[in-house]
Amino acid sequence: MSNEKEQHRSRLYDRLPRHPFYVEEFIDDLEVERSPTTLLNYIYDIEVFFDWCLREGLVEGPGYKDIPLSFLADLRLNEVNSYIKYLQIERKLMPRSRARKVSSLKSFFYYLTHRSEDENGECYFYRNVMNKIPLPRVKESAAKRADNISKKILHGNDDRELLEFIENEYVATLPTTGHYNQYKKHRERDLAIFALFLASGIRVGELVSLNIENLDLHDQLLSVSRKGDQQDLIPFRPMALPYLNAYLEKRPMYKPDDKEQAFFLTLYGGSGRRMTSRSVQNVVKKYTSAFNKQLSPHKLRHTVATKMVEQGLSPIDIMQQLGHSSVQTTSLYTNPGLDARKKKMSEMDS
Repeated sequence: MSNEKEQHRSRLYDRLPRHPFYVEEFIDDLEVERSPTTLLNYIYDIEVFFDWCLREGLVEGPGYKDIPLSFLADLRLNEVNSYIKYLQIERKLMPRSRARKVSSLKSFFYYLTHRSEDENGECYFYRNVMNKIPLPRVKESAAKRADNISKKILHGNDDRELLEFIENEYVATLPTTGHYNQYKKHRERDLAIFALFLASGIRVGELVSLNIENLDLHDQLLSVSRKGDQQDLIPFRPMALPYLNAYLEKRPMYKPDDKEQAFFLTLYGGSGRRMTSRSVQNVVKKYTSAFNKQLSPHKLRHTVATKMVEQGLSPIDIMQQLGHSSVQTTSLYTNPGLDARKKKMSEMDS
């Protein structure tokens, strides 16, 4: 398990004692099939809901442990709708973010009404108010979704131009010698991060979880830990090889001890430690902002998916490369029907 997953598991266990026993049982029920990150997000989402209930005076008590099962069993539809309005109006969450919080509550209530057991072998209660709550829908067609993604990714040769910018032109944007020294120290590592993202389409969590043994540079293969700790083997583009080899030559500069097998390192306390997702996100944001195309690791992933479609790879191939659970997710990256219509409409003027 990567350091980041260990940190998330630690945070999860730190927070659980604040909660009633039935929340701990809910997490325990899912622990085998869900990652620590997913379980921690469940806890965060439940806490947002519990905080709102306590703030609104729907239940008495100073803390989460004071929220009885009977309160959840008797929760009314109008109260849940008020909570969703709170997410929308006061917290200003977009539909996708609201949907995630509602989905977490749906999973929580499903456990309480279908999988829990009291001393008599019965579920804690059977009335599930969350069954009456639809997930917030994003009113967006496949064409609109694909177009929105297209505006926020790299196109054509932009991926290679970005690597060239980081390697040769970024230095001209630096304001001080201190910034230059930091750039020079980490340049090979940062280039390798971008190259591997653009050559494989892996997630940021998958990238930071990589150990040295997970990269086969000879056959250009990665052994990645997918969601749910599922192990997978995927190819990456040869264009990443010179950047990965250059970083490997410089990796000893981070002074990792013999036990540190993480591929991507950062300096912490004078020695090399595994990078976190947050630190990689900051690296990506820093360089792409200077490139006048502020991106996230997820947008780099979108870039790879779109290029794979343009190269004629099948939806199944793309699904397997990106680790999607369904072809439907893959179809959101592009909309061939829209592209075909645009071409036909243009031909009408020729």
